[in-house]
Amino acid sequence: MIIKTFHFSYGSNFKKVISKIVSFIYNTMVCMFILFIYSLIIATINYKLKYQINDINLNIIKIFEICLGVAISIYILIPSFLPQKVVISEKIVKVYRHCLFLNPFMIFRGFNDTILISQIKDVYRPINKDKFLKPIPVNVIDWNNMLIIEINNSLNTEYYIPVENSNEFIDKVNKRIEMVNSENQNIRTDNN
Repeated sequence: MIIKTFHFSYGSNFKKVISKIVSFIYNTMVCMFILFIYSLIIATINYKLKYQINDINLNIIKIFEICLGVAISIYILIPSFLPQKVVISEKIVKVYRHCLFLNPFMIFRGFNDTILISQIKDVYRPINKDKFLKPIPVNVIDWNNMLIIEINNSLNTEYYIPVENSNEFIDKVNKRIEMVNSENQNIRTDNN
């Protein structure tokens, strides 16, 4: 199985640093919101437990709750610094974006997205740059290397991905699409 990895393109190292800082700030805000909700739930539970168990056990539970809060923070904040990339294999395109989006219907799109090559309708460069509410995985956009992977499903899903060597990426994906289509054609022929 031939696997090809393409790293995200930011345009320059300065833009990459800015993009990572903005992602970290955004993830920090999300983390603070989640920790606020978590602390409200924990405070309610601790208030009820205060009268049911002794202080030693309550202190042990509080230490566990603090450790869980730290683990939640790490889980939300660390992805800001993970490398963003796209991996193409024989039958899938795996996108490692590690970011959350403001759109509530797409908020979790971005953590290890898997796109089946058989579902890809088209890979192309965007015509216009007015994509404010689109799930673009970087904060400072390199429009020269931005690509759109359009999925053939009922939602007409689009993935905006800025990749280094974007022309090579388009060629690789198109070759994989042709290969999968010819395999499917051969399977249909063999079954008839």
